[in-house]
Amino acid sequence: MVAHQGQLDFGALQARARRRGRSAVQAAINQPAHLIVFDVLETDHELLARPYRERRHHLEDLFADGVLVPPLTLCPATTDRAVAQDWLDPAWGAAGIEGVL
Repeated sequence: MVAHQGQLDFGALQARARRRGRSAVQAAINQPAHLIVFDVLETDHELLARPYRERRHHLEDLFADGVLVPPLTLCPATTDRAVAQDWLDPAWGAAGIEGVL
């Protein structure tokens, strides 16, 4: 995700993704991006058939063990209904959050 003036800007990310060659390199310097990861489907073995909770736990371990590092960012997750409802507050949209999975 690309940040613009303190907010996440998906449109800027899309524009940056269309660049090639030197223009792409310059865009990466001017507008660095982070990949926000919420799931893992395969590592040294396929995880796609495993339940999401197991895959998510495996993903969290990859971050905790330092296997995955910036520019990768672990997406927050919750099973708490109140927390999830808070994430749906319109104020998150003002920060550039496009939705909740």
